[in-house]
Amino acid sequence: MGRFFFNKQLNVNNAIEVNLNIEKLKELEIIKKSYIWGTNKDIFQSDKFSSIKPNWGGDMEWISSNNMNTYNMFLKGFESLGLDKLLKDIIECENQLRLYAGFFLKRSSSKKNFHVDWNGRLKNNAFTLLTPLYQEEDALHLLFKDIAGEECKYKYEIGKGILFGSDFSHSTESGKSSSSSILLCFQFGTDLPTYNRGIQDAMGTQTPFMILPDGRSIAHKGMIQDGMTYSVPLGINDLKF
Repeated sequence: MGRFFFNKQLNVNNAIEVNLNIEKLKELEIIKKSYIWGTNKDIFQSDKFSSIKPNWGGDMEWISSNNMNTYNMFLKGFESLGLDKLLKDIIECENQLRLYAGFFLKRSSSKKNFHVDWNGRLKNNAFTLLTPLYQEEDALHLLFKDIAGEECKYKYEIGKGILFGSDFSHSTESGKSSSSSILLCFQFGTDLPTYNRGIQDAMGTQTPFMILPDGRSIAHKGMIQDGMTYSVPLGINDLKF
């Protein structure tokens, strides 16, 4: 079982703010090949990514990998953050933290839609990380419900990210900004196969390509495929046949 915790500063369960090295973020391959730093101008190849728009209003886009190669670029970025050290006593794992999917979130307008990414049945064994890569002064921020049920605002800041697990009720604030913000998102957690179905159900149709806790890939249509994830960069000499 994962470990639940309370954040006194935010007055909420299972959420924490982390500092991220901006210079390291700038150099991540997944970012350098996707966006021009300091802008919201994308330069990625659309055939390497998928874009899904949620139906709760606004122009939100979830932009994620649609193949293993693009997934592995997200994976390299995820591994560079060293979150395994921060969460090793919280998330129950057999061998390692598993990245289920990486995303870019792009939006300039939204309506409120409070929801949880991960329910309590996952026992705080799955987390979401959100950190802004580009935003204007009038950017939309994150709303959440504290333990008293009060609506609070978390303000995104370049160089900082928010991590949250089970039963963290949140929403993008409603409104419209002058230009689209770009956020980097990682969804990750346990590598225990017993959570395969729960993780798949929680992520739903958010991405057409994800990795289950046990390491197998799954397509949007719901068919589990045999596959293996590799840390990247991956050279020919790293492959074992």
